[in-house]
Amino acid sequence: MKTKRLLSREYAVHMMYHVSVGNASSDEALHFFWFTHGDDEKFVKDFAEDLFHKAYRNMNYNDELVKKYLKKGWSYERLGEVEKAVFRVALAELFEGDAPVYAILDDYVGIASSYMDEKSASLVNGILDKIKSEFNIDRDRV
Repeated sequence: MKTKRLLSREYAVHMMYHVSVGNASSDEALHFFWFTHGDDEKFVKDFAEDLFHKAYRNMNYNDELVKKYLKKGWSYERLGEVEKAVFRVALAELFEGDAPVYAILDDYVGIASSYMDEKSASLVNGILDKIKSEFNIDRDRV
């Protein structure tokens, strides 16, 4: 069974994916998602929307950040829309969230594994880990 946070993270990725493939505004993406999935528990809905809004607000910055960490010879345009959506939401939470970093990385790599092949999930893991290290993001210590 998925935790409430994992479910919220997955929902936020779905919302961001709708923005990417449907050229939808943030309001349209939210409306479409909840219309097709129905309402959920308040925590899940609120957390998913919060993550989505942070990701949407920082989308251009986070896209540029991912471009910086792609292997030489790779272009951002080569990434699939699911990968882009995962990066956008994961980075928003990595920079602005309060959960332990290991939990954030584990969940988003797991989401990537659910929707993409192992190479893509490995790419997501590698880039998120490099960004975490370069920006010295460490909320794992108590």
